[in-house]
Amino acid sequence: MASKGTKIALIILGVVIVIVIAFVVILWYVGLFATPELALSEKGPFHYVYIDRTGPFTEIPLGYQKVDSLIKQQNIEVGIACGAYLDNPSQVGQQNLRWRVGYIVGDSVETIGPLNFMTIEGREYLVATIKAIPMVAAIKTYPAIDEWLAVNPYDVIGEAYELYNENGIVEVLFPVQKRTE
Repeated sequence: MASKGTKIALIILGVVIVIVIAFVVILWYVGLFATPELALSEKGPFHYVYIDRTGPFTEIPLGYQKVDSLIKQQNIEVGIACGAYLDNPSQVGQQNLRWRVGYIVGDSVETIGPLNFMTIEGREYLVATIKAIPMVAAIKTYPAIDEWLAVNPYDVIGEAYELYNENGIVEVLFPVQKRTE
């Protein structure tokens, strides 16, 4: 028969194992173990309703609250969420980062400011695809894209677009052009 101390140690060990397993499952669920798949692909055009924002990316949820309210007020039917990132955070201070939040729409729509409409050009993009929550997707895909660009003769020629599909797949699109040397 096990001593009281042994029983307590086994209970503590069991609790620790359950916590570790739960933690690993959560990390898997949010995409921390996922690896982005990168490929050149023709994408678009996409119709996009959005608002412009400036400031740290931590304000993205507030941006979506604002755009959701404007879309509801203007009775616009939307598809998947889309973020556009105009600046590289390693080159621009947090308070000066320019970005857009909005949604893909089916066709041209009329908007009233500060809600805007644009068509994202159909063209060749470097596309990183990953099943992860948006924050983890960014952490995993942007370094992979930088590595890919370092060994492939392409240059980024515009802002990045992140498409947040309803199935948890995030697609990060960088417009690229083959480098002429």
